[in-house]
Amino acid sequence: MLSALLLAALLVSVTLGYSRHAVMAADAVAGNLQAAALDKAVGSGLSWARQSLVAGAGGGGSLVTPDGQALTINVRDVDGQTGLRNIEISAVHKSQSQYRQAIVEVHVVEGDVLPKLTASARMDVNNHPSLIDVTSDTTYTDAELSGIVLIRRGVTLTLDDVIVRGTIVSEPALSDAAVVDADRTALVIIDGLLVEPSSTLAGCAIVAPDASVNGLAGSRVQLHGVVVCETLALTGSGAVHGQIATTEPLVLSTSIDQPGAGRTPRAWPVALESGAQDIGRIVFPVNMPTSGEANAIADFAFPAARSPGSLAPDSGDEDSGDEVSLDTGDER
Repeated sequence: MLSALLLAALLVSVTLGYSRHAVMAADAVAGNLQAAALDKAVGSGLSWARQSLVAGAGGGGSLVTPDGQALTINVRDVDGQTGLRNIEISAVHKSQSQYRQAIVEVHVVEGDVLPKLTASARMDVNNHPSLIDVTSDTTYTDAELSGIVLIRRGVTLTLDDVIVRGTIVSEPALSDAAVVDADRTALVIIDGLLVEPSSTLAGCAIVAPDASVNGLAGSRVQLHGVVVCETLALTGSGAVHGQIATTEPLVLSTSIDQPGAGRTPRAWPVALESGAQDIGRIVFPVNMPTSGEANAIADFAFPAARSPGSLAPDSGDEDSGDEVSLDTGDER
């Protein structure tokens, strides 16, 4: 009789334990499905923000996805940084919510329109005391040039082992007038070229939206700033230490480095402005806990361990009747 009672008690214990784990597993599956749906919704929000930038609309908005997720999207400038946008997306579905923040590097994608000099930057170029005016096809060899190198319309500039302590600018970059084929400029790099921008157009190495820039095989380049041109072909070696904006696809040798590309998004120089934008690089910043949150984590008291074989829940146990809540926060 005693053995029969012990066997019955064991069966009841096993059945209740299995039921508990089955309920917990079902809750976990439901929570995971909601988390996956929210993650998909956040991705939709990022796509919406990207399209907003492409359309030149910026700002943000609120929308509801077909499966019921409510999205709130905010797109704004990063304080003090040109060419960076902060995207914040909040998604809510039933009892769960998810928040995602991204900082993106943006550039113009409106047809053939590239980032252009601001009005004040154009004035600085025209009034520069050290303006090197290239009015006809010219070749510089073993030379050091200081100031703004201005390539006039339709002119080809050839640089052979040259240092430029300033910026190379084409004349069409100084106006919004339409560029015809006869106006297009060209820059040819034969041996070596080092460009170190000055404070006049800080961060800008080459601003020639109409130009074809061609670094011949065997040439060595070090461009310490942004390059804006129609076509860029660098078939030698070296590095471009800034963003590249071109109308046509890039042609870069595997020996051309782009330090910092693909890491933290970089701001465009203040001398440049753009219109409609697309995302070049994206970073999701780590949200560190506040001091209050850190203290709460450190002071958290875990429930007392349950004695082996006991079915009675301890005080505050997760089976006390409260719902199981799964937080999908920013740890994803």
